[in-house]
Amino acid sequence: VAKPGDIIWVHDYHLFMVPMMVRNLVDEKYGAPDSSPRRPKDLPPLDSDAITTQGNTGKKLNFAPTSRSEAAAWQNLKIGFFLHTPFPSWEIISTHPNCVDIVQGMLGADLIGFHTY
Repeated sequence: VAKPGDIIWVHDYHLFMVPMMVRNLVDEKYGAPDSSPRRPKDLPPLDSDAITTQGNTGKKLNFAPTSRSEAAAWQNLKIGFFLHTPFPSWEIISTHPNCVDIVQGMLGADLIGFHTY
């Protein structure tokens, strides 16, 4: 279960849009920090009841703050994304009908890593 100050790591292609979806969920609840760039809001809504950790254990992320400092910690949530396969070239990814959504989704992460060729 994620707590304020934790780092959330997202792995692999089937979760391309999760970093931005989590970021938007936190921003909707607490507002974006003043120092953050504007984040795209046109991604599909994320059902907070569907967010779970540790596989299928059913444990939900808890986004309920107990203090102002805890809310600030959620606003500064760190998200990492790692793709365990090489990212396709622009010539290939640009032909995908959801190319913009995929790239925007990944850009919700603070750190992005790719497997190399």
